[in-house]
Amino acid sequence: MSQPLAAGYTRVSTLAQARSGLGLEAQVSAIERYASAKGLELVEVFSDPAVSGGKPLAKRQGGLRLRESLVTRRTTHVVIPRLDRAFRSVTDALRTSDEWRALGVTVHLLDLGLVIGPAAGGVEAVASKLILSVMACVAELERVLASERTRAAAQRCIESGRAWGRVQAYGWRRAGSRRVEDPAEQAVLAEMLALRQEGLTYRAVAGRLDTACMPNRAGNAWDAASVRRICLRHLDLQRGPPS
Repeated sequence: MSQPLAAGYTRVSTLAQARSGLGLEAQVSAIERYASAKGLELVEVFSDPAVSGGKPLAKRQGGLRLRESLVTRRTTHVVIPRLDRAFRSVTDALRTSDEWRALGVTVHLLDLGLVIGPAAGGVEAVASKLILSVMACVAELERVLASERTRAAAQRCIESGRAWGRVQAYGWRRAGSRRVEDPAEQAVLAEMLALRQEGLTYRAVAGRLDTACMPNRAGNAWDAASVRRICLRHLDLQRGPPS
């Protein structure tokens, strides 16, 4: 009798973790041990190195390939070492689990000891969804709190004139341990913000900057996503840390 087909999923948040391989290797080992113990044939482990958990699973490269495997390869089990590796959003967790259940897929969340299968019904199904909802809420809260702590720490560094991180926000550069203005980038930033004040879209702002021969930090043409990110980052820092 053939073994049920299973796929694994792993993720780490930072490039350093991805390069070291330690975080991913530990997750893969846990998946392999579990699959062997449960009599599952592990066909592939999909990974998303250096990807934020705030990004929906279906919009990550590894998450998208996992979904395709469930649809095309008749994989009927998904093994995930920790809930927060796959989901840091309650909405994403519930929507994805419902989609997988409709496909006949059983989800194994190793850290919770939780198995959510398509055969579950009644009280068992509701209880599984309740546990998933609560733990996904905790994972989402942890992500938000970590983001707020990071923003507050960055703001304190900025207010004291110290550099924050390896790469400085657009308009600034590192000078030793200090954070100083970059005159050329500050001029571009001022123009960018002024154009937004005039009501131009991010795409239109990018076009105007390119027409004015104001390239981005890498010396290339601007795109709407980069303009949006820089404008929002500037406004975020202007607001300061939460009170």
